[in-house]
Amino acid sequence: MFLGIDLAGDEKNITGMAFINEKVILESLHSDNEILEFIEKHSPEVIAIDAPLSFYGEHFRECDLELRKEFKILPLTFKGMQKLTKRGISLKKKIREKVIETYPHASRKKLKDELKKYTFKNKHEEDALICALVAKAYYFKEAEYYGEKDRIYVI
Repeated sequence: MFLGIDLAGDEKNITGMAFINEKVILESLHSDNEILEFIEKHSPEVIAIDAPLSFYGEHFRECDLELRKEFKILPLTFKGMQKLTKRGISLKKKIREKVIETYPHASRKKLKDELKKYTFKNKHEEDALICALVAKAYYFKEAEYYGEKDRIYVI
């Protein structure tokens, strides 16, 4: 039902994927095609992606400035973030399901006991599971958010 993506800025790097239904499925993928096939295979209700999904040419959006009061985040104009943002926006356009933006670091503390139940191959799968849990919270109207025009959802 709920899918989380810890998106890498470059296809050569690992993108963590997590799908939550009756069970949890964790995967490490690379290409956009692999990601889209994973989404198609699982047909989630909501997808939460750890990547900026909008850009207006500024260092920070309103949602970033709000989030930045509590957490460290990189400016969208930083070279690595530009690449991630471009990939996130492009991927979102190819997805039919509901897509929201999240920042797993902001939800990690509240989910630390839940995360202890799982074994992860890498940090990307752990972040993807946090993203999936945010997607679930969003679906059940239990997620909080930063920003109005663009929103970053957290638990």
